[in-house]
Amino acid sequence: MGGYIRIDKELPTDGRLLQIADQIAEKWTLLEGGQPLHPLVTRHALRHAVTGVIVTLWAYADTHIRRDNSLPVTLSGVTQIVNVPVTLLQLLPEEWLRVRPDGLVELPGYCEKNGIRAKDLRKEDRAEHQRELARIRKQRQRSKATETVTRDTPRDTPRDSHDFVTHTGTGPLPNTSEIKTPLPPHSGGPVADATGPRRASGTNPRATGESPRQKAEQASQDALMAALIERARQCGFREPTAFDTPATYETSLRLHERGCGPVQQGAPRFA
Repeated sequence: MGGYIRIDKELPTDGRLLQIADQIAEKWTLLEGGQPLHPLVTRHALRHAVTGVIVTLWAYADTHIRRDNSLPVTLSGVTQIVNVPVTLLQLLPEEWLRVRPDGLVELPGYCEKNGIRAKDLRKEDRAEHQRELARIRKQRQRSKATETVTRDTPRDTPRDSHDFVTHTGTGPLPNTSEIKTPLPPHSGGPVADATGPRRASGTNPRATGESPRQKAEQASQDALMAALIERARQCGFREPTAFDTPATYETSLRLHERGCGPVQQGAPRFA
C-alpha cells in the first residue's frame, strides 16, 4: 500500500533514541572483519538502526492503528513486523510504545499527532458511504420508474369522473354525463337563470346613450358648462368651442379672469 507517513526531522538526534543506542551498544558488539568496531561508530550505527525500527513501526501503524491508538498485535507480534528482538522494543520509552493490560500494543497519541483517521473509523466511513450509495441508487430507480409511467401515459387520457364529483349521500353516484353547465346570460338579459329573451340589435341603452346614469352625467356636464358660459359673458371671454370640456374651458376662463392668458385669435367675443 503506497503513501507516506510523518516523521519528525529531529528524531535521529532525539536524546531518548541516543540513550537506547547506548544501552544496546553495552549488550551487542558490532564486528567488521572479525574485529569490534570503534564504540563511536557502533553507537551511530545503532542509532540509525533504531530509527529504522521506529519508522517501520509507524508505517505499520499508519494503516492498522485503531481509534484508541492501539494495534491489533501484541509485543511479540510487533517483533515479527520490525524484525528485532523483544528486548530492543522494551527499551523504547512509554510515550512511544506501551503494552496495555490486555497485551495489545498502544502508540500513545499517534492518531492525534499525525492527524490520521483510525482504521476502524475508516471502515465505518466506508460502510456509511456504501449505505449512502445504495440509498441514492434506490432513489434514482424510483425516479426513473415515475418518469417512465408519466412518459407512457397519453396526455389526453381522461381522468376519473369521480375526481370532480363530491358524493355525500347514501345512494348511487350520479352520472356525470348528465351534469350540464348553464351558459352565461346575454348582455343586459336576466341574470338569475339566463332564460329571458335576447335583446334586439341596437337597443342596448348603453350604446344609444339612453342609460339613466349617462343621462344624469350629461345633465350635470351641461349645467356646469352653462354656468361657465354665463361667467364668461360677464368678463367678455370667448364662447366654448366644440373641443372644450367643462374642465378645459374653466381653466382657460380662469386664466382670462386673472389676466394671465391672451384671448385666442379668431374666437368670438360677447358684446
